[in-house]
Amino acid sequence: MGNSARKELDKLLKKVLEKEGHNLEELQKLTQEELEEVNRNFDTNLANQNKSYFDLDLHKFQLSEFDFKLFSETVGEVFWLRDKTGKKMLFVSQAYEKVFGKSCQSLYQNPRSFLDCILPEDLPEVLEKMAKLNTGDPFEIDYRIRRNKSDIAWIRSKTKPIYDNENNLYGYSGIAIDITDLKTTELKLRDANRFFEEAGNMTRIGSWELIPKLNKLYWSRVTKEIHEVLPDYQPQLEEAIQFYEPSFSKDLVNSAIEKAVNSGLEFDHELVIITSKGNKKWVRAIGRTEFKDGICERIYGTFQDIQNIKQYERGLRIERDRLANVLEGTMAGTWEWDILTGRTIFNEKLANMIGYTLLEISPTSILTWENLVHPDDLLIAHANVESYFNKETEYYEAEFRMKHKNGNWIWILDRGKAFKWDKQGRPTLMAGTHQDITKRKIAEEQLKKFSVAIEQSPASIVITNKFAEIEYVNPYFCMITGYSLDEVLGKNPRILKSGDKSKEEYQKLWANIRSGKPWNGEFKNKKKNGEIFWESASISPIRDANGEINNFIAVKEEITYKKKIEELLLASEQKYRSIFELSPFGMAAVKPNGKIELVNKKLEELIGYSIDEIKDIQSWMELVFPDESYRNQVKAQREHDFSQISTLGFRSEPMEIEVRTKLGENKTFELTHVQIGEFQISVFNDISERNLHLKAIEKQNGILREISWIQSHVVRAPLARMMGLLEFVENKEYDLIPEADLLGLLRVSMDELDGHINEISKKAYLVNYLANEKNPK
Repeated sequence: MGNSARKELDKLLKKVLEKEGHNLEELQKLTQEELEEVNRNFDTNLANQNKSYFDLDLHKFQLSEFDFKLFSETVGEVFWLRDKTGKKMLFVSQAYEKVFGKSCQSLYQNPRSFLDCILPEDLPEVLEKMAKLNTGDPFEIDYRIRRNKSDIAWIRSKTKPIYDNENNLYGYSGIAIDITDLKTTELKLRDANRFFEEAGNMTRIGSWELIPKLNKLYWSRVTKEIHEVLPDYQPQLEEAIQFYEPSFSKDLVNSAIEKAVNSGLEFDHELVIITSKGNKKWVRAIGRTEFKDGICERIYGTFQDIQNIKQYERGLRIERDRLANVLEGTMAGTWEWDILTGRTIFNEKLANMIGYTLLEISPTSILTWENLVHPDDLLIAHANVESYFNKETEYYEAEFRMKHKNGNWIWILDRGKAFKWDKQGRPTLMAGTHQDITKRKIAEEQLKKFSVAIEQSPASIVITNKFAEIEYVNPYFCMITGYSLDEVLGKNPRILKSGDKSKEEYQKLWANIRSGKPWNGEFKNKKKNGEIFWESASISPIRDANGEINNFIAVKEEITYKKKIEELLLASEQKYRSIFELSPFGMAAVKPNGKIELVNKKLEELIGYSIDEIKDIQSWMELVFPDESYRNQVKAQREHDFSQISTLGFRSEPMEIEVRTKLGENKTFELTHVQIGEFQISVFNDISERNLHLKAIEKQNGILREISWIQSHVVRAPLARMMGLLEFVENKEYDLIPEADLLGLLRVSMDELDGHINEISKKAYLVNYLANEKNPK
């Protein structure tokens, strides 16, 4: 920021400070640290609207345009001005774009466009307030806006009319603040404060808070009642310490506060106070610290009236001896420790707990105990003893492992308390008990593993109470559904409902599990973003130690992909079933165990047997292959084919088989085997008629070969002789062969040729006959 801008801002700050009652000269005398505190308070007041921006009268301050813009653009809230008609936006700060998610330009174009962001359920109240502006009264309202589909924010808006020096309406000014975090915190704090207030009233536990830097002390109502002061009493630290009994409690309180401020040491002390009415009371004061940048910001804690407890303790001390005898009859081991000498007294049960008799470990001392405790746990036990000796705890307690005689380690819960102190307030005698908690530790470890397993489970896990309100979901549930744990706590699982199941189905489900029975099934649910998904769920009741149902647990597996696969398989199955039924070939589906699951109508037509007449592949073969030797041959080939299919390929090579039909006909089929899923599919192609055609064609071809041979060989001989004899006739060489003999030889050759021609005609007729017999056309 430049010097001129800094000077202008200083002027503006001075005006604001004067308006708020601060004196700038006095502020300049403050230390740098104090000045920073004032600045912080000023900033906080601005942010929290403790000092309304509307109290800044721009005309009285006579702010320059530069002052105004600098002020409005510096703050993070939305600041705006519009004319008295409401139709023109005079100014809106840049923060509008961040808070409302819309451009400033859109508001200049339409001053009412911000209403589009407001949730419909909040809009009527906003419009009602705006309508009352002409009365001259400012108004303040909280409402919700939607910046995008999922981002909903709370806005606190303040609006007032602006008048000029002559008290004429000039326009309207306003401010809008994003208070989403404030609203969320406000609701949580309200619930928490109500809870603690009620808890304090019931338990008579008050609270207190000390701000060391400001030397400010605050007491709750219950704390004031314990001190027997008036409700409007404002405690001062020096006065508050005077309530403590001077011989012991006052010094302890002073020491505890000093240590808390300097080193952050927290405390828990039992002390005596003398109330404003002169009554002595035992109280318990617990203090916790809060540091920032190495400086103690505050000390806070609880304050409890334990007068009745102390009275009970005095009565209990009287019963100490009797209680010791009672303990001997219990499962607890007991011990006494002379702190000054280190001598210890153990009972028999304590020795038995670690596998020894008391005689075996006698004489005992504190070293006996230390030698049996696991080295890793000994330091913790010593630290807890030291805390008790320093009066930081009410009693000593520690959990550690001790070496059993058999070499195993067992877990011990050790508790104790001093019953004798020296003049300096140091314990000299102490007593306590040992309790074997090995089973509890094992159970805790198992529970821990179970908890980790649930947290890391790849399945959605939901736990509800008996009223079906969600108490827990694991991270996988959040990942699948898109809901966070905070969003579903206390909700009913019906938030995932897609409408797939009817109300009656849900009622039946809950009736089933509330009766103590588990339920298994599938849900078609809806994610936070509206996406549909499928889950396979197992819901079971959880019973308490008395057998009462107090919770339900659902373990759910996301099966959307599986459902899609099932849909595809169903469509595929329907497709293949259609092909199976409408195929022009006979088809049979056989399971690996030999059971014939299905045959199509075409195969029933070809062979004559329906599926109701066939038990399995063996009985079917006995029907259609009556010859045992041939049947075994076909069976062996079938087993070979399916063996080859499973390892080498999808289908077998076709083979010809002769089948006896139900009507006693012999038919020839071309048989092919196919493996589809778990089924062995046999495909039958009837080639009986085709084979008859092939035989007829083969016979025709034989006859034609004979005709060809006759034409090529037999017919040539008589024809050659006739041609030679005709040559003699033409040359009239009768002197060589008489005419009568020549004509006689010629007739013989002609008759032979005629015989051969007749034979060719007969064979040609036979060929034509065979062709017409199988092909009438």
